[in-house]
Amino acid sequence: MIDIFKILPNNKYPEGDIISACIPAEVCIPVTGAGKNISAKPVISTGDCVREGQEIASPWENSEISICSSIPGEVTGMRTKLSSDGIFKLSAEVKLQGSFSFLGKEQAVKNWREFSSGQLCRQLAQSGVVNTFDKPESLSTQIKQVSDSAGKILCVRMFDRDPSVGVDSYLAENYTREILEGAAVICAAAGFSKILLLCKKRKQQSEVISEFQQSYSHIEISTVPVPGNKYPLGWKQEILKFLKKKSVCPDLTPADIYIDSTTAYAAYHAVVRGKPCMDSVVYVTGAALSKSGVFLVKEGTSISSLVEECGGFIKNPVQIIVNGLISGNSVFDLSTPVTRTTKSIHFPIKREKPLQMQECIRCGKCRQICPESLAPDILYEHLCGAVPANPVYLQTAGLCSSCMLCNAVCPARLPLYQTVCCIKEQSRER
Repeated sequence: MIDIFKILPNNKYPEGDIISACIPAEVCIPVTGAGKNISAKPVISTGDCVREGQEIASPWENSEISICSSIPGEVTGMRTKLSSDGIFKLSAEVKLQGSFSFLGKEQAVKNWREFSSGQLCRQLAQSGVVNTFDKPESLSTQIKQVSDSAGKILCVRMFDRDPSVGVDSYLAENYTREILEGAAVICAAAGFSKILLLCKKRKQQSEVISEFQQSYSHIEISTVPVPGNKYPLGWKQEILKFLKKKSVCPDLTPADIYIDSTTAYAAYHAVVRGKPCMDSVVYVTGAALSKSGVFLVKEGTSISSLVEECGGFIKNPVQIIVNGLISGNSVFDLSTPVTRTTKSIHFPIKREKPLQMQECIRCGKCRQICPESLAPDILYEHLCGAVPANPVYLQTAGLCSSCMLCNAVCPARLPLYQTVCCIKEQSRER
């Protein structure tokens, strides 16, 4: 593992309270879904009127997730649009009109402990809760697919996989009670009785965890402090290696359920508050902006609206980077909508990653940074047909932890991580 501040020396973390972003006059909500076990089909069409929280796309194929309208209004169109995760999706354009069903209204706290595991799973699915620990995945589907051979442990990562995102750490520190109760809900839905919390050491946070443990004595809660500057500690493979090295929680397996703070926070609001997933907590920052902030954003809100929330640009941004400076992706249109998997948007004034792909300059940075000691440049040249690699090198692709650090440090912006993934997939097919 590396000290992340060597890559992100000037990284600022979210501060202050969550700001409710202004309600947009129109939203563009992706309705086809994306990610593992996430697929949906629209149940509305142009001209329909929808309520806030109404289902506009129902589960499809093997998915168990619904997509709800984030505002009340009229569906003015259905068109394919690039979303903030870099994928083109069929999206519903909804023009604001009518009254809200949830916004501005106090939601009664539900006694969810009286619900069966099946009822809790259905609530998570109908509310559209997505597990954003790794690649977006339907949480309810994931719960139902847990193997009987798993250790029945819920592992909660209370820090960010990509430290530049900041949202998971922010929620864990400022909304600890909600995170813990959301984790307890997921445990009950999955039939688990153990929660493993991976978090940075914070005195206030420790006190809240201790109080919560007394109230939920039927759940065994373990806390493991983690260093705040090590990367890629947040990936599943690295978590397991870290715990093994520390001789902690030997029963945890790759087949158990792993979630982040964002997922637990969403589960809390979906079940305890009975509110569908219609908003995202998004950290908007960057030297190009007048100010930064953490916003509660209606799904389908354009990125340009968030720029206005931050007082506009003081300098021209050279990029728009969504979900992290290391593992995120670039978008090039301010009209791109925010989705429920959007956690951060960065507006840098100097280029973090060159836009034009070049030839390998043989700087060796990808080898130096790789926590698994791979040679991504050699694998890249092999796949491109430039220089065939020794079979021993090709076998190392299976060790890749998907941290994407090779992409982050490559001055030539070669698709090194994608190359390793291709070689790994080819090995599996053989």
